[in-house]
Amino acid sequence: MTVYQKKVTTAILLVVASVISVLLLAYGSGHERIEKSDLVRLDSLIYQEIGQYSIKKRQIKAKNIQIGEFSRIHYDVRIPRGISKTQIQTDLHYAFYEQGISLPAKIIFPEKDLLIHFYAAETIIRSIELKTDTSLKLVTFPASMLFVADHSISVDLVEQVRDLGEFSPLVYRSLDPSTVQSWYKKHNGIVKPVYVWMNEAADNESIKNPIWLKDHLPQFASISSQITLVVDDHSISKEKQVQNMFTNFDVSILKFDNVILFDAEKGVFEYERKLAEFKRKAEQLAQPILLVELNQKTMNILQKRSLELKKYGVRFVSPLISN
Repeated sequence: MTVYQKKVTTAILLVVASVISVLLLAYGSGHERIEKSDLVRLDSLIYQEIGQYSIKKRQIKAKNIQIGEFSRIHYDVRIPRGISKTQIQTDLHYAFYEQGISLPAKIIFPEKDLLIHFYAAETIIRSIELKTDTSLKLVTFPASMLFVADHSISVDLVEQVRDLGEFSPLVYRSLDPSTVQSWYKKHNGIVKPVYVWMNEAADNESIKNPIWLKDHLPQFASISSQITLVVDDHSISKEKQVQNMFTNFDVSILKFDNVILFDAEKGVFEYERKLAEFKRKAEQLAQPILLVELNQKTMNILQKRSLELKKYGVRFVSPLISN
């Protein structure tokens, strides 16, 4: 997308968001007036929503604005280039809509800052001005997300992986070239890239065996030139003959120290703990790998949570290193 197209897209988003907000204000007067006791919770939710973009409290300055007998809080929020102001407004809109609060916005020129008013019962109860601060650097956290198939996976599930729109390789985990070939043919290039992780839970000795490798590596490699052969660093043999074969067939290494196994079918507590660990390690620049057990429940969770991770600054990258 060109710079001009980006500017046009941003302008359209701002117009649409403003029109929606005005309509909500026009038809939202029937909501009950927000109580003063709710304002503390409102402020907490504002910080929570803004914090999803890795915006720190030191970037937010709150001040009281007195209008007659009524006072309200105005927030000046400094953000780096690269964070979408319209996306923040959209998130705030959805967070407060059910409370009867509408959020019309306007662009402040020439800075192109965004001023958002929080309306309840035809009264401005809060306001936020999102200001681009060129002294701030957009911080991103590299991490990886791999979707593992160690049995036959439906085409629909694989299409859902593709539709995430992230760098999210499909990983066939098997020691049987014919099995991998049937899976690859079934999915017909829906997701790229595709890795073949030459490993099974009960067997990581085969890929240390030169005789086995001499027979199987050519079979794996012949399936498609679009496939990348992968072995985890816990299963690597230091034997020179094995190393040479890995080099000849461009076998890549998956570093297993920062792998986090993720399966939503293990229960809410477990998957929330794993996602929190993944986010924490990403923020520590440990470049963690979320190894996702591909099933429908897991996809339902990640369709939402991957967006939250992106907003926070997580960027999905390749986890592989060359042999």
